[in-house]
Amino acid sequence: MLTSSGHSGVSADDRAYLVQIVTGVTGLTGADAERRVDTSIANAKRAISHARASSLILAFSVAASLLLGAIAAWAGAEAGGRHRDGMPLPGWMEHKSRFNRRSNAWQRPTPIA
Repeated sequence: MLTSSGHSGVSADDRAYLVQIVTGVTGLTGADAERRVDTSIANAKRAISHARASSLILAFSVAASLLLGAIAAWAGAEAGGRHRDGMPLPGWMEHKSRFNRRSNAWQRPTPIA
């Protein structure tokens, strides 16, 4: 069934073998067995196509989330390094926190000499 999604599809020998198996197992006539095999092959093609599309969407989603995670880690490391070194944060990083309303929340306290 996996070969049904390929360029050449299911070979005539494989299709005849599937019809023979369906006829033997179910006791259907030749025409009904062929119809059932054709339906199964069409369903397999559709399922494989859906699986490919889903895996492609999943791969792009994972790549996008990894990129956003790397950007967040870089911004956090930048802010932490500047805080450690006592340097001010760049303007795009300075903002008031929703949870901490102090205006100096991101400023490092000056040491008392």
